[in-house]
Amino acid sequence: MIKIPRRARLSILGAAGIVFSTTGGAAEQSGALVVPCEGKGRLVSSPVTVEAMGGSMTLGHGTDDAVQVAVEECGRRVIIDAPQARIELLRSVFDPAQLEGTVVTKGEPAEWTLSQVHPKLLTGEAVNTRPQGTATADVTLKMTEATAPDLEGCREGENAAPAEIGPVEAAASDVLVTEGRRLPPDRSIDDYIKVTHDGEETSRVYAMLSGDGQILPLRADAVTLEALCAGSGWLDPARTMLAFKIFQHEGATSVAAQRVDIETGLVQEQYQHETDGSSAVDLRAAMTHSLQGLATQPGHFSDGAGE
Repeated sequence: MIKIPRRARLSILGAAGIVFSTTGGAAEQSGALVVPCEGKGRLVSSPVTVEAMGGSMTLGHGTDDAVQVAVEECGRRVIIDAPQARIELLRSVFDPAQLEGTVVTKGEPAEWTLSQVHPKLLTGEAVNTRPQGTATADVTLKMTEATAPDLEGCREGENAAPAEIGPVEAAASDVLVTEGRRLPPDRSIDDYIKVTHDGEETSRVYAMLSGDGQILPLRADAVTLEALCAGSGWLDPARTMLAFKIFQHEGATSVAAQRVDIETGLVQEQYQHETDGSSAVDLRAAMTHSLQGLATQPGHFSDGAGE
C-alpha cells in the first residue's frame, strides 16, 4: 500500500472540505453545521477526581440527572436545564464540534467542555481549578427524546440560487449515480462530492465512504439532522475516501481512482485509466473505467444515519 505523508494527507482532507474534531468525528468545513439535537436527555457526571499536593483522590458518587436541552442561535448556544444549575455553553471558535463555557454550581465555577460525538451524544469534562488543586469530572449528555432544532436561515447561502454544474461534476454524477445506486429523495450529487481544480488541466473529485462502503453526505443538512434526532440511528462515520485525480492535457484524459483510509492516510487501492480525447464523453469513460478497476466498489448513497 502507498503511504501518504501527513502533510499531504491533511491537504487532501482539507481539499475535500472535511476537518476532524478532537473526538475523531468529521464535520464539513464550509456550509455544514455541527449542531446537537434538543429535547429531553440524561446528564451523567462521574465522581470528582481531585489532584492536589502531588496526590489525587476520588470524591462523591457522580450524578445522573434528567435535563432539558435547548439549541439557540443556529447551534452556537446550547442551554442545559439541570437540577443543580442552568448550563449555557457556546460553540468553540477553534472546533465547530466543541461547546464550552463557565458553569457555577453551589458557588463553585467550573470550566465545561463538551465535544459532539453525535447529535444525540456529547462527552467531555468539567474542571474546577484552584490554587490548592484541580477537581475534574467526566460529563456525558445523551438525548432520550430528541428533535432537530429549527435551522431555517442558518446555512450560509441557503437561499442562493443553485450553482451551475460543471463538466467534472456532471461526469462524476453520471459515473456514481446508476440504476442500482440512486440518490435518496431530495438529494443532489453536490451533497455527496467535493470537486477542486488545480489550474485548467487538473481536477479532483472526493467522496466519503462508510465502513460498509456506502457513499456518505458531506453536508449535515436539516433532513439528515431530523433523521438522526428523531430516529434510533447513529451517525455513520466516514472510514475511507474515494478520490478521482483527473488530468487532461493535449487532447488526452487520464483518471486515477483511489480508496484512501482516512485514519491512516494509506492508499488502499488505486487504478488509472487513460484515453485519447478530452470531451465530456471521454472524461466520463475514463472515470468509469478507473472506478471499475478498483476491487472494492462503492455502495449505495446513504442519508448519513446508521443503525
